[in-house]
Amino acid sequence: YLDGSLTYRLLDSTELSLSSRNLLDEDPPRIAGLGTAGTRGNRGTNDTVFDMIGRTYLLALRFKM
Repeated sequence: YLDGSLTYRLLDSTELSLSSRNLLDEDPPRIAGLGTAGTRGNRGTNDTVFDMIGRTYLLALRFKM
């Protein structure tokens, strides 16, 4: 997975940030033995470690008062 973030200081008290998780939208690795009947969600991977959603973005504006 490739994650990244950019932050730009607009003023002394204001920042604008953009970040992305799984920027290349890669599928999580398949794990042998998972994905058979009775396993968690039958997805074939460990969804507590890997993000099942895919690429996500976050845009944030921060103010200091």
